[in-house]
Amino acid sequence: MKQNLSAVKFRIILSVIIVAIAASTLGAFFFGYRYLQSVGEEAAKRQADATASESSVSNLRTLQAQLKSKQTVIEKLGELRSSESLPQFDTERSLRIIAGQLNLPIKNVNFVNADQPTSGTSGSQAGQQAAPSSGQATAPSGTPSRNSRISFEFDRPLSYSELIAFYDAIETSAPKLKLSGLTIPNEANRNAINPGMLTLEIATT
Repeated sequence: MKQNLSAVKFRIILSVIIVAIAASTLGAFFFGYRYLQSVGEEAAKRQADATASESSVSNLRTLQAQLKSKQTVIEKLGELRSSESLPQFDTERSLRIIAGQLNLPIKNVNFVNADQPTSGTSGSQAGQQAAPSSGQATAPSGTPSRNSRISFEFDRPLSYSELIAFYDAIETSAPKLKLSGLTIPNEANRNAINPGMLTLEIATT
């Protein structure tokens, strides 16, 4: 009886040991599988990052080559931005603001060189190139002038009150503007005044 009991205990202990070994083996296998899976995922991620980095470097090189090929265009854009700092642009901007506030249409806005006449001179006499009334002023050819002088015309005849209101707005503007070429007509023509070509610049005094 005692021997049978000992044999039963031995079989039980042996079974427990076998189950423990099997469980440990399965646990080790599962751990190893998960570890290898994580290593594989990390390797795939690094490979994808490397591919993306290589693609980014290739794109950057392509963009760099395109920028070099368009360097001339970039330089011209820089010159254009520089030209917009001319004082004549400030004069034109002030003129358009005043004319817009008074509802007075203007046309043939042109930049005038410092050596051109300033009063009562037509566009053809001054050698200017006309610009559309809705567009920006046309700069004269050659080296840009640093003066603030522009010429312009009204797009319709003005009444006497409109002309006086415009002149007053010019005189009280900020920055101070100087208007040349304006002649007040006689009494008979005050309801339909056509001042002709006028010259405007920023006053220096």
